[in-house]
Amino acid sequence: MSDNKTNQDSGDEPEVEPWDADPVDQLPAVIVPGQFGLTLWAVPYWTDEMMAWDVVFTWAGGREVEWYEDISMRTGGLSVMSSAPVYGTASWADGRNLELTYSSSDLGLEGEDVLQGGAPTVNDPDSDDMMSSPQVWVDFAETIVGFVHGLM
Repeated sequence: MSDNKTNQDSGDEPEVEPWDADPVDQLPAVIVPGQFGLTLWAVPYWTDEMMAWDVVFTWAGGREVEWYEDISMRTGGLSVMSSAPVYGTASWADGRNLELTYSSSDLGLEGEDVLQGGAPTVNDPDSDDMMSSPQVWVDFAETIVGFVHGLM
């Protein structure tokens, strides 16, 4: 018989990495107009390490939102000089395509783009009912982070 004990047998909890947590848990159960944000974890193109990204939305309801994206201090080991926020707006008047504006003085970015089929309502373009779902906003934040990283 082996004397080896698993973490579970010894009472130790296995270490949970922050990127293993469901980002939906950072948001209210029902999204209402206002300002709210979350932190996502992703591997940017310039490294092979997970890094945290903060995304903040200011939403008045309807089909337009202001957004902000920046590296998160939750990444650890960063100085405040690592911050290079990108700001913008997103709208989806037709319910299917996502029209984005963006700017960052730190990164020298400014422009606009359209993500075909990128609207949060693309699965039901005639309804805004899904906008109260936290998962829709997590997916939207992932779209923003992917978009910004694609600009680099």
